[in-house]
Amino acid sequence: MLSRLYLITNSRQASAPLPTVLRACFDAGATFVQLREKHLSHREISVLAEHLVPLAHDHGAQILVNTYADIAHKTGADGVHLPTDRVQPDLEGLPPKERRAIIGGSASSAGRLPPKERRAIIGGSASSAGHIIGVSTHSLAEAKAAEQSGADFVTLSPIFETASKPGYGPALGLDELARVCKAIDIPVYALAGITPERVEACLDAGAYGVAVMGGVMRAEDVGGAVGAYLEALRF
Repeated sequence: MLSRLYLITNSRQASAPLPTVLRACFDAGATFVQLREKHLSHREISVLAEHLVPLAHDHGAQILVNTYADIAHKTGADGVHLPTDRVQPDLEGLPPKERRAIIGGSASSAGRLPPKERRAIIGGSASSAGHIIGVSTHSLAEAKAAEQSGADFVTLSPIFETASKPGYGPALGLDELARVCKAIDIPVYALAGITPERVEACLDAGAYGVAVMGGVMRAEDVGGAVGAYLEALRF
């Protein structure tokens, strides 16, 4: 079962080195993390994942790697989180029940090959250890497409205005969150501008859980911030 709290890393916002921040998150009870470091190179993310995946597993937590299926596979991460524009090229033509970790291309070029020349498959279901697929979505159409392509869950953003997720248009709001949650059968995590005080409203709208970046990464008391979200999710 997936955790209701999905943490997303951003070392540029972090109040301390990322391993220190994540250790505090895990110690506070976080068990589901996405390694999302868009400003780092493929090699840098690979090196970071080699350190953070064992750290997560030592704490009984699951960790997904953003975009790079080859890194997730190589480091033993629990799956991958794909941008919405990567879903169809990566997963098309494969029955959901038969998707498995088959990486197309080399480690340095994975995810950048033409669709016909690559198959970054990070498959199975959320219950299959090592093969969780998350997808970032920003509309009902994208959420439906992700579900049809075999995603185990989606994030939907931006629900509220936030500095952490610029460039995705105006806030969708709780009504749109509710519409998406009713339209698909896989878990939806509300993302962007989610404070502990807004958690209950997101759950009332039908969200499975909440995804958080800045609310934890920028916190001076990381453990306290995680604890506040977990407490709100227990309402």
